[in-house]
Amino acid sequence: MRRNKARLVTKGYMQQQGVDIDEVFAPVTGMELVRMILPVAAQEDWRVQHMDVKSAFLNGELQEEREMMECLGMSDLGLLTNYLGIEVRQYGHGISLCQSFYALKLLQKNGLENCNPCCVPMEPKLKLIKASTSPPVDATAYHSIVDAPRYLVNTRPDMAFSVSYVSRFMAKPREDHLVAVKHILRYIAGTLEYGV
Repeated sequence: MRRNKARLVTKGYMQQQGVDIDEVFAPVTGMELVRMILPVAAQEDWRVQHMDVKSAFLNGELQEEREMMECLGMSDLGLLTNYLGIEVRQYGHGISLCQSFYALKLLQKNGLENCNPCCVPMEPKLKLIKASTSPPVDATAYHSIVDAPRYLVNTRPDMAFSVSYVSRFMAKPREDHLVAVKHILRYIAGTLEYGV
């Protein structure tokens, strides 16, 4: 079964995909929903609460009788201040989102926390090609470096184009591609507190 599925608590039975269950649904809030709800909450001056809902249930018809235990509980964790590494600040006039802690950890992981920052995410008119003649770089390391800024784009639309551009070269990254990625990281270093 796939991750993030609702839990079924039974006594004495093993669940088998396709035999006992065909589909399991877990009500998990995705980033798309959060990006839709927070602007509405900000516009309407609503306060967004952080709730922890614990539940285990089965939704569907069973062919045989099963003994089941349903767990349901909810606890209020106060105003939403952090969601999946995104810092949420709620003011009387709106909501701001930032990932400065995540960005700082990204820079530290790549040894660039004390680098010289730059003021643009990509050099103007930069042209990168897949068939570059520069030396190849480790693809796994390149993926790791590029994937982290891709998550930052959730609160940093100013980097969307440049991160998307360097993501095109994941299959066979070259030295000039890596230089462009490091330029993005230097931009992040100079704009840690940026957000939406």
